[in-house]
Amino acid sequence: MSGTYTAYNKNINGVSSIIVLEKKNNDNLYECSGFYVDENNRKYKKSSTHWVSKFNPDIKQMVADPNNNPLNHRPLFFNEDLSSVGFDKMHTSTFKKVSKSEAQKYDKFVEE
Repeated sequence: MSGTYTAYNKNINGVSSIIVLEKKNNDNLYECSGFYVDENNRKYKKSSTHWVSKFNPDIKQMVADPNNNPLNHRPLFFNEDLSSVGFDKMHTSTFKKVSKSEAQKYDKFVEE
């Protein structure tokens, strides 16, 4: 589950946004960060979207933890093998999980 998930956008011929999930503890809590591409300089900027979610393995869904979120964030829905995720149940392949080496390629383009 922990890892980097990217969304490809054919209009810009590249990754337009990134979600990073990091496990916080043994209670299935994950720290989630969102990044988007700045069209002006092609750098990825950390969005104001930062939230904590709890993963429910029975339904393969991650729901924002109300105790740790200033804003109520949308749930994340995973596909069967947890290799991709989306913001609704019908589109679970919006963000595809990438390998650690693939994720490191984006590090130099991140502007925080």
